Amino acid sequence: MNKEERADLIDKFLTNQLEDLELARFQAMLDSDPELKKSLRLELELRQALNEKSDFNLFKKLLGDTHHEYFEESKSMRFIVWKMTAAVLIIAAFSFLLWRNSVTGSPSYIYDKYFEPYEAPVNLRGADIAGMDDNFMLGLIKYDKQEYTGAITLFQKAYEKDYLNYTARFLTAMAYMIQKDFTKAEPILKELSEDDSHLFQDQARWYLGLLYLTDEDETNNEKAQKVWDDIENKDILNKTEELI
Repeated sequence: MNKEERADLIDKFLTNQLEDLELARFQAMLDSDPELKKSLRLELELRQALNEKSDFNLFKKLLGDTHHEYFEESKSMRFIVWKMTAAVLIIAAFSFLLWRNSVTGSPSYIYDKYFEPYEAPVNLRGADIAGMDDNFMLGLIKYDKQEYTGAITLFQKAYEKDYLNYTARFLTAMAYMIQKDFTKAEPILKELSEDDSHLFQDQARWYLGLLYLTDEDETNNEKAQKVWDDIENKDILNKTEELI
């Protein structure tokens, strides 16, 4: 798929022009085409930025229109009414901007914008499958199908058999995060973030910090900062800079 075709497909998706079958294919392509996923994320951020600029320009236009309208009236009346109207619009503008900041900094906004489910390794070779625990393998399949409750059960069984199966443990936490069951995800992510004997430590730190920011308790912001300070992977560390 070339750049123009990708852009056209994303535009149809964002403007709800895809039929059911096309929508299903698009969602499947997002899982297999990282370039498409990246382009979609960039387009969403661009449209959000344009909307914010449009909102601000709207307030500027309202102020300008109001000034022009009252400029035609009598001088004394115009001055009084202009001051009152301008004051109301300025208050409204600041209220709007404060509201937008509160929304974009809200826990639900942070989760929706920054949380991306970890992809399970389902495309395994024969050598990888040989000797793999049945519960773990079935858990990967269910996780890939977004059947997260069933995946959690199977991953837990696999972990109980082998406490060194950190992939099963990490994906259990991811399934809880996807379900927004943060109470159950937190202790697992905390455990993995403090253990340096596996490859998921920095990933666990990233998701744990994100979990803290999705909590209404503002004191958890310091916890997120502290966890992220320990991240060593530069790519993961770069993601935290937008939220710190």
